[in-house]
Amino acid sequence: MKSNLLSFIAISLCFSSIAQTINDIDGNTYNTVQIGNQVWMAENLKTIHYQNGDPIPNIPIANQWFNLNSGAYCFFQNDSSYIPLYGNLYNGFVVLDPRKVCPSNWHVPTVTDWNNLISFLGGDSIAGGKMKETGTLHWTPPNVNATNSSGFLALSGGSRGNSSPLGYSGIGISALFWAHDISAYFLSFNTEEIEHGGGNVKIGFSIRCMSDVTAEVDEFDGNNGIKIFPNPATNNLTIQSETALQEIAIYDMNGRLVLSQYLTSNINISNLENGLYMVQVTSVYGQK
Repeated sequence: MKSNLLSFIAISLCFSSIAQTINDIDGNTYNTVQIGNQVWMAENLKTIHYQNGDPIPNIPIANQWFNLNSGAYCFFQNDSSYIPLYGNLYNGFVVLDPRKVCPSNWHVPTVTDWNNLISFLGGDSIAGGKMKETGTLHWTPPNVNATNSSGFLALSGGSRGNSSPLGYSGIGISALFWAHDISAYFLSFNTEEIEHGGGNVKIGFSIRCMSDVTAEVDEFDGNNGIKIFPNPATNNLTIQSETALQEIAIYDMNGRLVLSQYLTSNINISNLENGLYMVQVTSVYGQK
């Protein structure tokens, strides 16, 4: 038997994280995460200026906040100690303002951006769990199926409307993020779903900015003519080869066999957990 040509090839399923940072106009530094071919801030926005340097007013008084017809920000319970963890809350006028609130070359995500993210993470019935921070330090128990396997690191920053004397609610309970059409995406402590609903320009939600630049996602192209793609993969994996192949085996990073079958044009991997895996293929001659 010939020695291995392919050996093990590492591929990542569902997400690919990159350790980079981005600064806003105020000098705040944010961690970022690549999820599929999208790059997101992994923290909520904190800036108090638009891209051109114009200030965004801070409105602490509830009745003034809800009567606004222009952009404003606030922070939970008017307590600045919440800002480092949860960021600011912004009304919808900030989202719509042509001066733009996200850093240069970044934007408030569109509905299409959000829906592409959700689809990549397996659909709205489970994507929320993959986006929420794990545990109950910043989420009310039980924080259902929170794995943060996407690296999005959603925290329960709440919102501001007119439902209490100061207008704040939901800390520990929910995370609410603006989409650019003034709708919002909701995560909750008691479900792994992510929900989408209509927004109100006068309500304060968190903002997660997204890069204007689409990240490259590589396929494996071995020097023996074997291609494995897409990488990262979500539901199906395709393997092409100049050599006749027969079987595929996929192992997790602990060396456990998680899938073994005869090779077909598309390998269903939808039942695998997010993570990094190793792929081994065998030719019809028994070569690996």
